[in-house]
Amino acid sequence: MAHHRLVWQILIPFLTISFLAALATGWLAYSFSEDTAVKQAEAQLGGSAAIAEMLLHDNIRQAKYSAISQDCLEFGRRTGLRLTVILPNGQVIGESSTTEKLENHGNRPEFQSAVHGVPDYQIRRSATLGDKLIYYAMPSFGVSDNVVAVVRTATSLTRLHSDILSSYISVAIGVLILWLITAFSIVLVAHRISRPIVKLRNGAERFGSGDFSQRVEVSGSAELAQVAMEMNHMAELLDERIKTVLGQRNELEVVLASLIEGIVAVDFDGHILRVNASAARLLMMDADRAQGKSVEEAIRDADVQRFIAHAINMQDVAEGEIVLRGPSDKYVEARSSLLRDASGKSTGIVLALHDITELRKLENIRKEFVANVSHELRTPITSIKGFVETLRDGAVSDPESAGRFLSIIAKHTDRLNAIIEDLLRLSKIERDSELAEISLEEEPVRPIVDAAVSLCAGKAAEKSITVVVECLAGTKAQVNSPLLEQAVMNLLDNAIKYSEAGGKVELSVACDGIHTVIAVKDYGCGIESEHLPRIFERFYRVDKARSRRLGGTGLGLAISKHIALAHGGSIGVASEPGKGSTFSISLSTARPKQDPKRGNPGR
Repeated sequence: MAHHRLVWQILIPFLTISFLAALATGWLAYSFSEDTAVKQAEAQLGGSAAIAEMLLHDNIRQAKYSAISQDCLEFGRRTGLRLTVILPNGQVIGESSTTEKLENHGNRPEFQSAVHGVPDYQIRRSATLGDKLIYYAMPSFGVSDNVVAVVRTATSLTRLHSDILSSYISVAIGVLILWLITAFSIVLVAHRISRPIVKLRNGAERFGSGDFSQRVEVSGSAELAQVAMEMNHMAELLDERIKTVLGQRNELEVVLASLIEGIVAVDFDGHILRVNASAARLLMMDADRAQGKSVEEAIRDADVQRFIAHAINMQDVAEGEIVLRGPSDKYVEARSSLLRDASGKSTGIVLALHDITELRKLENIRKEFVANVSHELRTPITSIKGFVETLRDGAVSDPESAGRFLSIIAKHTDRLNAIIEDLLRLSKIERDSELAEISLEEEPVRPIVDAAVSLCAGKAAEKSITVVVECLAGTKAQVNSPLLEQAVMNLLDNAIKYSEAGGKVELSVACDGIHTVIAVKDYGCGIESEHLPRIFERFYRVDKARSRRLGGTGLGLAISKHIALAHGGSIGVASEPGKGSTFSISLSTARPKQDPKRGNPGR
């Protein structure tokens, strides 16, 4: 539907009404003027005819026709009226408009009335002049009151109309000027009325676009001023409410962004309403681009799609565990609940995704740890039990066999003792670290390194392995000497075990002013890359048979790792099969900060 400006809606009707009123007034004025002019002309003609009859009366009675003709010409010249004198038989004996002889006028209607003694007015076209005239005819009586002649006066109706029209044109010009002045006034009034309305419209447009920084000017009539004040009040309320809503939305966004759980809101049509950052990372998608798209389009994992479809169909709480397949599988605990609007109506579902991958890994590590501990303990215990039963069955009476069996029992007992001691040592390190009972002091690193080398010198000598130490005497770090010595010794022992006889092990200490790095490098068999992430786990062995043959408990690297963590540092490994391995402990040169939650230095 077309909408027009207010100024035109006011101007066009008013101008149309005023124009029609002017036309009606002009027409009525013209009609009234015409009637009045005709009546005035008739009155003039009657008076002129009476005067002419008085002037011609004697000549008519005396039948002085030539004098009558001259008098008619003089009368017409002076008055501008047509004067005609007609005998009762219709013969024209005097005419002011011409000297020529005229036809008989006995058939003229005004003559017919006058010849019978009744004056008459007629408006008709003149056969003589070919013009429309107003006629007035009156009888002229003789001595015996008989009609001796008819005196007729006439004037041009066309000229009368022309005079009226000239006057009317002047009046019409005046009316037109007045109409234009009225139109101009109406335009000014319309603009004055529409100006505050335009301001209201502009203000409404600003408010509609969300701009509440300006207010509508309060002007115009009382009604419009009241509307402006109400709009300004509405803008203030909307501004406050929008700010409140934006604040709540921002708070919600911050909460959603800070949640560890992934949140996905989906309507019942299967279109995504909201995705937080955690869910986007888990499902490997763009949170902004996903909004508004269907679940099948935004989420590529089929298991997640099926779970969401199931939750939508149930429209109730649903729980389950989903495995997200990828380069590294992720285990996710999924739970859905209904999404409701302000009126409490269900509009969709909210899917909460909790990443339990680390929990599953820890469970697997725990299971493997229990299995490994059981296996590590079962082997020596089984051997001890078997040889004890053998001795009990009679082998004890054979001194040679008894001695050999007792030596094996003692060896397995020592292994059990070593495993238990390492477990207790590892447990104590973890407990002391959590309780912040491990004291760290700034001490030189060289004496600690030298002590560890001395403890491993015997094993190195057995395999003719040279241990090369590279460490500046002034290098210091925040350390617990006994623990760090144990860690370095474990790394050295491990390097010596897996180095070929006659080889070399390098131990270096480097400091950059912030960190002190102790590195132990061997040139042995090396470690495959798939084993590196788990090399520091308890009882994890790359080559189980060789590890047991070399006498390891499987806890040395785990102990070194926890000692490094207790120092607020870290431990790492770099290895390549056939080229050896490098284990490194990184320590801080400054005292590490205490973790207020766990009391663990540097964690």
